[in-house]
Amino acid sequence: MEEKTVAKKYSRTPKRAITQRRERSSVRLTGLVRRRLQLKEPHQIPFSDCRRQGSKHNPLGRN
Repeated sequence: MEEKTVAKKYSRTPKRAITQRRERSSVRLTGLVRRRLQLKEPHQIPFSDCRRQGSKHNPLGRN
């Protein structure tokens, strides 16, 4: 019954796998942001902007 409340995208994956995937993606995002900060000047990219970008790919707000 509760399985139907999960998003259709994850209908076949167990909840544990979903959380693991989410953590992995957030780790990758932080790495990308750090790399970007190293490449450019830190002032050019406000942190809030990075947060907003991350939330697009991360609807559950786990950044």
